[in-house]
Amino acid sequence: MKLCIRKLGNAVERWENKVTDQVKKGRGEDPDYAKELSDLEDDTEFVHDISGWLEDYLDELDMNQQYEKLQKVCDKLLAVFAGEEDKPSEIRFLKSSALSS
Repeated sequence: MKLCIRKLGNAVERWENKVTDQVKKGRGEDPDYAKELSDLEDDTEFVHDISGWLEDYLDELDMNQQYEKLQKVCDKLLAVFAGEEDKPSEIRFLKSSALSS
């Protein structure tokens, strides 16, 4: 199971970098580009289920007690997206759980 999570983690890190780069590039042209995670979902017409995929990944990190990685991923998501419409309480809860473990 840990090998599967590690492979998934590598894919997620590449995905995180691509998303972060895309958001930075988009915000260079339009400061309001993808302020919320749901904006990326809208842009892709919900084809990739980004939110669902991220939720599953964060749950896997939590279940496998990879709290340091969980905290880093949560911090990155909270830093990139405003969270005003999406209200990322689940991300904040997972981060606080990781910090207390």
